[in-house]
Amino acid sequence: MQVSKVSKISYLKRQTYDGHKEFYAEQKKKNRKFLMFITSDSIQQHDLIKLLELQYKIVSQEIRVNKVKDVMSKNQNQTLDNVVAKINEKLGGVNYNIMLGPEIDDKKWL
Repeated sequence: MQVSKVSKISYLKRQTYDGHKEFYAEQKKKNRKFLMFITSDSIQQHDLIKLLELQYKIVSQEIRVNKVKDVMSKNQNQTLDNVVAKINEKLGGVNYNIMLGPEIDDKKWL
């Protein structure tokens, strides 16, 4: 997977539905493929993000700021690995490859 540089960092402060919709429309015009939102626990916008993701067909990922802090300050690398794997999968990447050893008998599979 090849990742482009960050195109834009925006600060959306308690946006309304119309504000988010306008933001998504702008991103769609710019042919953005992925949006990441880092939100505080006090801001409840996950359902809105997912609705607009479906409407505008732009993959999105919301991460709580407390999770980001935990990754940075508590070395919770597994959390970071999980987020990266989830984003990779959403963008069409493959996270796992199943390899069968030579000792596997094809006739024993369903």
